[in-house]
Amino acid sequence: MAGASLGQVRRLSTADATLVGLAGGLLSGPLYAVLTALFGGLPLMARIFPGLSSSDLPVWVAVAVVLALGGAAMGYLTYRDPSADRPASTFPIPTGVLGGLACLVLAALTWSRLHFFTVPLILIGLAMVWATQVHRLVRPAGRLLGRSGVAGQLLAGARIVADARSAARMGGLLLGCAFLVGTLAHTAIFTFVYKGDPDSLGFYFAGFGMSALGLVLIGAIALASLIVGVADQLVDQRRQLACLTAMGVDVRFLRQVVRDQIAMVATPALMIGSCLGLVVGPGGLIRFQIDPPSVPFLAAGLAGALLLSWGFATGGAALAGYLLRNQLRDALDPENLRAA
Repeated sequence: MAGASLGQVRRLSTADATLVGLAGGLLSGPLYAVLTALFGGLPLMARIFPGLSSSDLPVWVAVAVVLALGGAAMGYLTYRDPSADRPASTFPIPTGVLGGLACLVLAALTWSRLHFFTVPLILIGLAMVWATQVHRLVRPAGRLLGRSGVAGQLLAGARIVADARSAARMGGLLLGCAFLVGTLAHTAIFTFVYKGDPDSLGFYFAGFGMSALGLVLIGAIALASLIVGVADQLVDQRRQLACLTAMGVDVRFLRQVVRDQIAMVATPALMIGSCLGLVVGPGGLIRFQIDPPSVPFLAAGLAGALLLSWGFATGGAALAGYLLRNQLRDALDPENLRAA
């Protein structure tokens, strides 16, 4: 890309995003057909797909076109010239923080009268504050890990601090997914325990199960994006990493660094999100005012959420280290010292 103009790079970014959106739209049709066939063999209560019909073909084409156009718009509008000089403001206006705090204050003022109106305000306010301030939490976490006496954790902390915004975006997405999973878990527990109608459990179980499966899939995609970001770091820092070969660093050590780096971002995000969704989700804020649960029951739910979040984050970090084994081996190649 050396010597390419801004317009050429923007067109390339737009074309790449368009192809990604088009590929997703084209894959949605066969995936829907496969899921319909799989759920068609289940009992009638669990068939959550309406089945295939002649109208699905034009809808599939429309979905592919919309996703392609959406990808093109995102690729064109989100490209930013890294060489453009933008004067930094002396006193930047924290728009997201102010908007989030305004939503929280308005929710506090109307809580006693309008429960169902204040719950979305609380969620929107927390989301705005988190989205704009999460990078300020990632850097201290990286510095805390960097103060460790273990060499691998020190290097992982330095890598987190060097690319805090990318890690913060992925951490925010993982927190949102975990929050929704916790909310679904709270609603499912309330439905099964307090309204345990045997005739309707199959219907609720199918809906909750598919929703949770979709959110877990989104979380896996977010974790995969975090892995791709780490792979880009390995390419960008291949000269620095090649210097570690002279110090006796091997692939196993660098894999542990990658695991620590991903786990440090994913574990707190998943733990905080699942616990918040379990306790202060849209249903929890209202139900706890009417019928607060017992302390042992709530403690058991929080402990289960923490344990599952830790297992998912740790397993994802270990899987990332395994998937990046070839990139790690290439990054430690002494030939990278010749790279520009």
